[in-house]
Amino acid sequence: MLNRDILYRADEKKTLLRRGAVTAIVGLLGLAAGLWLGSSVLDSSGDKISRLQSDLETANSESQFLAAELAAAAQMKNTLQAQLSDAEEQMVSALQTLTQMESDMEILSSARKQAVTLEEQIQSIQSQMESQQSNLETLTEMSDSVEKHRLLLVELRKDLPLTREDSVAYWNTMKTVASNADPALAPPVDRIILKIDNYFDWNERTPSPTAPADDHLDWLAEYSTSGAIDYEDASVTFTKEALLSVISQMDTVVSSLN
Repeated sequence: MLNRDILYRADEKKTLLRRGAVTAIVGLLGLAAGLWLGSSVLDSSGDKISRLQSDLETANSESQFLAAELAAAAQMKNTLQAQLSDAEEQMVSALQTLTQMESDMEILSSARKQAVTLEEQIQSIQSQMESQQSNLETLTEMSDSVEKHRLLLVELRKDLPLTREDSVAYWNTMKTVASNADPALAPPVDRIILKIDNYFDWNERTPSPTAPADDHLDWLAEYSTSGAIDYEDASVTFTKEALLSVISQMDTVVSSLN
């Protein structure tokens, strides 16, 4: 029984030793596996850390780039806002200028209309002045003509001279006055002047009061044949034509005044 117990105990010890050995081996294997796993994990963690560090550096670089881009965008925004503000101010100024230009255009248009109206008024005044000037010239011409015809009437009212010399002087003066009043009256006066000598030659042959009656009859007969009568006829003809010229001038004045 004792040996059995000893053998049993020995077997039990062996079994324990085996179990201990197995446990130790398992433990060693577990430790080895743990070390191996730890090493693998450490190696894997190192790679991940390296990648994370690389990713972090990349992210940091990208973050810096994005920050720079953001700063540039912010600066661009500020610039655009400043430009927008300037554009708005310019637009306001342009609108004010446009409003002023529209007001100036209205003033200019009104001024042009006033200028056109003023020009029309000036043209009307000029036309009236020209008409009045024409009327004034006509009146002046009529006044001059009336004055010339008045002087003609003054000469016609004078008595005919009784001497040859006075007659020549009178009719030469009459020719000047008559031709000034009416140029058509100059030829009739010339016919009178041509007959002056005939008349006074006949007149100078007047018989004395004591001469025989036949001498007086012969002298009177010579009045027609000597040309003396032509002087009187020419004088009467001229007087009629001169009076007719005066009457025509008076009619012209009356017609113009009406």
